[in-house]
Amino acid sequence: MKALGQIVDAHSIRFERELPCSIDTAWDYLTQPGRLSTWLADGSIEPRVGGRVELNFDVEELPERAQGGDAIRGAVSLCVPRRVLAYTWMSPEQAAAESTDPASTVTFALEPENSHTRLTLTHRHLPADAIPRCAAGWHTHLEVLLARIQNRSPEPFLEMWRRLLPVYEQKTGVKQKLSVQ
Repeated sequence: MKALGQIVDAHSIRFERELPCSIDTAWDYLTQPGRLSTWLADGSIEPRVGGRVELNFDVEELPERAQGGDAIRGAVSLCVPRRVLAYTWMSPEQAAAESTDPASTVTFALEPENSHTRLTLTHRHLPADAIPRCAAGWHTHLEVLLARIQNRSPEPFLEMWRRLLPVYEQKTGVKQKLSVQ
């Protein structure tokens, strides 16, 4: 299991991973629907500023998502091909509510490192009480991404997420109000 994510502040988390692939392959995993669906969610991302983001998560895989975000909608706010991709991250309910609160934003930064790629993922503007749940989720998704790049089967998502959630709860001091049996 890779290193834990960093709690940057009360509303932000960051992960760094070395991916055993080229920067072009890493970019494809972030932007191409066929690859995106293998590690994150079904959907699409239009890799251009203003492009639409639509992600549909498998709630059977993680039933806790049914309550708080089985679909994500957003817009690309920064796109430098093969270097940086950032987009807003909102449930359809958040988008419809036209809240004055800033939407959370996910940023993926890629840097070449010999024949590998350094990925830095930062998720900002999260509700403080969502940090453990989101950190466990991103940690798990990144483990699945690494497995896919290495052409191996990942550990079942739900098992890994449920094992990581208490670790991030302890790290943040925030207990989630979820039932994780």
